[in-house]
Amino acid sequence: MSEPTPHNQQAFVVLLKQIQHVRQNVFFHINTTLIDLYWHIQKALIENMKQFILELGGDFIFIVVYRR
Repeated sequence: MSEPTPHNQQAFVVLLKQIQHVRQNVFFHINTTLIDLYWHIQKALIENMKQFILELGGDFIFIVVYRR
């Protein structure tokens, strides 16, 4: 097998940086999507709790602050 040339090494470094950049983007998008999912789950749970309390007929004050 031949020795790596500076050009081959440079090409490898460029490819490696591209892979790392794409990996970071993937992790960012996955995290953003998971946060969005958790926010929607929380919203649905709060709405269900609100409905449950109203069905009980209790005189509860239910204050929810949605933050996005």
